[in-house]
Amino acid sequence: MSKLAISHLEADGRHTLVLSGELDLASAGALEAEVLSGCEARSAEVVIDLDGVHFIDSSGVRAVFEAQALCRRCGCGFGVIPGRHPGQRRMFEIAGMLDVLPFHAPRSRLEI
Repeated sequence: MSKLAISHLEADGRHTLVLSGELDLASAGALEAEVLSGCEARSAEVVIDLDGVHFIDSSGVRAVFEAQALCRRCGCGFGVIPGRHPGQRRMFEIAGMLDVLPFHAPRSRLEI
């Protein structure tokens, strides 16, 4: 079973979900539930920080895409902080999502 940890940072109406571990079929539902929670809390923006994700499969990529759609339906802004692992970028590239998702610059380690 894969492991995904999700922690939360909130500032200035932005709800950042900081992920670490594996984002795959087994953990995609947890991400979607957390995004929904951020939307229901009336956050101005939900941001998914993928910097700590060391593995992502097509289910994880789909969960990120679904999170964007959920935020759009709820009237909430959405963004993604990409991880440093090259495989992650490749998964988004294969899925044709590099130009579809609103990517933000990585956070400084001092902000955590």
